[in-house]
Amino acid sequence: MEQLNGPQLFLRYAWPCAEDKLRAGKISEEDFHRLEMLVKGRLIPPIKFLEHCFPNAVQKMREFAKPYITAKLFNYWIVKTFWREHHSHEGDCAVVSAIVGHIGQLILVCDRKENIPVLNPYEIEIGIGDLVYVHRRVICEKVEVQRHLKG
Repeated sequence: MEQLNGPQLFLRYAWPCAEDKLRAGKISEEDFHRLEMLVKGRLIPPIKFLEHCFPNAVQKMREFAKPYITAKLFNYWIVKTFWREHHSHEGDCAVVSAIVGHIGQLILVCDRKENIPVLNPYEIEIGIGDLVYVHRRVICEKVEVQRHLKG
């Protein structure tokens, strides 16, 4: 399993929004290409840069993290929990948990309501039946399930 830190996981979830931010003039082409280099290179993004490029998401995460004052804002647990459970968007912008149902040229996941075609640009190792988190039709994270055997 690939180990990410908090800023890397934050960027995985935020990256699918970068193209829209570029088109809307909210980030520059230089910012967009730097984000692309960081996410594709699996590099650790500077927190100040993430704050610059994704101020709304960072502010919402800051509000979510208030009860956990002792934890750093980009702590892995804070980032993971914010995106998985407290990200307040709907439709394609919602973060949903889903089960992988088909892997081929097209990957299909089921989110309890429907089968959704998704992309796996981060090349996360997935299999049929795996639980994943999806943001804007991009698999951002796979949940490692602990299996206990009786015996």
